[in-house]
Amino acid sequence: MKTPLSPDSSATDFREKSLKFDENYKSREQYGYEAEFLEDWKIPAPTMGDEHEGSLLKTEQNELWIIPYYHFSLVMNRDRRLLAWAASNVDYSETARKHTKTRKEYGGENWRLDPRVALAAPGLQIEDADFYAPAKKIDRGHIVRREDSAWGATSKEAEFGNSDTYHWTNCTPQSEGFNQSAKSGIWGKFEEHIQSQVNAAGGRMVVFAGPVLNPEDPEHGYGEGTTIQVPMEFGRS
Repeated sequence: MKTPLSPDSSATDFREKSLKFDENYKSREQYGYEAEFLEDWKIPAPTMGDEHEGSLLKTEQNELWIIPYYHFSLVMNRDRRLLAWAASNVDYSETARKHTKTRKEYGGENWRLDPRVALAAPGLQIEDADFYAPAKKIDRGHIVRREDSAWGATSKEAEFGNSDTYHWTNCTPQSEGFNQSAKSGIWGKFEEHIQSQVNAAGGRMVVFAGPVLNPEDPEHGYGEGTTIQVPMEFGRS
């Protein structure tokens, strides 16, 4: 026999929270990667060799499109349908984390399309149905770590920093045994190690990360015949 909810029970207690995104994507221009984020240092965003030039997503003016988000920016590889690199500003100082909440308070794994990229390059972003849902032991792997971006001067900035990491542009297929620190995954353990180091160094750092898009990467097909080359190596510095 089912027991009815008491009159003072809140339905929200039984419903998973959804991530809240800043729907004004023009606002990202003021929050993307900052080269002068670290005091007395200027660290430009990564560059790539001429051999990769033709595979990178460009603007209508045929310039490299460095796509800004809250506290990070990234570049997309058009051929592989994955990001080529991401550059992020990370702040674990007490002041920057004053408004940061927990993963549970922000909401679960609610990935979404970046509408800017969807409009400029339809079908470029790899979505759940394309690959991740039917692949059983492949994680939706963040490149820019959720925890690294969830900070800011206001609660909204911290929340939007958290949510922005859940765009498909920031997602790559990763083996769960590689990605999850709870399963002794080396990528997850590496991320935790870097966080421990930045805490010891005053809280601020710049992180460059991305998949190594090797032409020899294995192909996997799921769904309606879609084939994806899955990166076997990743870099983070």
